[in-house]
Amino acid sequence: EASAKDLLDEASAKLLDEAAVVARNARVFLVPTMNPDGFSARRRNNANSVDLNRDFPDQFNEPGMPDRFDARQPETAAMMRFSESVNATAALNFHEGALVANYPYDAISGTNRKAGYSKSPDDAAFRRLAKVYAHAHPTMATAANEEFPEGITNGARWYPLWGGMQDWHYVKTQTMDVTVEVNERKWPDESQLARLWTEHAPAMMAYAKTVATESTFGRLTDSVTGDAIRGATLAVAGVDVRFTPTSRRTGYYARFLAPGRHEVTASAPGYYPQTRSANAGERLDISLRRMEDARPSSAPEKDGDDGAAVVEKDGDDG
Repeated sequence: EASAKDLLDEASAKLLDEAAVVARNARVFLVPTMNPDGFSARRRNNANSVDLNRDFPDQFNEPGMPDRFDARQPETAAMMRFSESVNATAALNFHEGALVANYPYDAISGTNRKAGYSKSPDDAAFRRLAKVYAHAHPTMATAANEEFPEGITNGARWYPLWGGMQDWHYVKTQTMDVTVEVNERKWPDESQLARLWTEHAPAMMAYAKTVATESTFGRLTDSVTGDAIRGATLAVAGVDVRFTPTSRRTGYYARFLAPGRHEVTASAPGYYPQTRSANAGERLDISLRRMEDARPSSAPEKDGDDGAAVVEKDGDDG
């Protein structure tokens, strides 16, 4: 029979193996806290008494979701600028107050302010990601979690909120954002931190590995020049949202999709659209042919709420 030490060593070895996979396939950005003043003061709001997770542009209350950096709190504006510069494939946000993986949408359209399921176009993919996290945690997706026995919840079905980072990330930067409530008790005692890390580290790594290895990815380029295409977008059949390549320099893109085979259509002004099919997680390079009367296009270079971990699937552009 394996001893406790053997089991711990086995778990640590697995964690290191998964970390190596993530390191080979993705870039990971860590933000220890988005609200340092609130964290220091043990309160939700920042030093200006503003709840940062209600301060982001909201798709239902602010049509077009303008940045308006001057109207945001400095922490919000900093996170928005960072996120827009990275265009990460997926992210995790860490909160306290429950034990659950929460996925978009958090907000509900219209005048209804009551809790109810608010389905995003990528609902199936979000549910898959949330379950990856919940099932890699020892108790999140078990009967021991009385409030959320499945370990996941749609944000608005739990309680709706407007101006949250999770919805903004998805709509504006194409980032698949899941918010993890790590503990029923807010501000857990320091003596509990080691336990919380032991419980959540495997789930964090499972989430990052899934994004890094199971996202559909490739390059969208000009069929003649091999260059990235200005204004190019992609769409997945059955998913009512378009997305753009992460890198304007190479045309690299990555998108986490629900399991199964998908039809992906690429299009750009002055080019013939093209539809290709691939299984979720496969590489799918697409080259578009210019229309006879179209001018060649050139693409400018652009490299691509508490704590957050952001994962960008690595590609040809590094």
